[in-house]
Amino acid sequence: MNCAANERKNAAKSVNCAANERKNAAKSANCAANQRKNAAKSVNCAANQAKNAAKTRNTAANQQNFC
Repeated sequence: MNCAANERKNAAKSVNCAANERKNAAKSANCAANQRKNAAKSVNCAANQAKNAAKTRNTAANQQNFC
């Protein structure tokens, strides 16, 4: 009787283990997607910083021309 009960417990553990493995795989996929998003944000941030620097230079040049 104990053996049969243990076999049922082990079968349930195997099902839970498989479910956890699927969850972990999904988490890994989400993590990779988030890393790609963050990389894209970093590129956009650098581009925006370059644009802002150019605007600052243009503003300074315009002020000199105005004066």
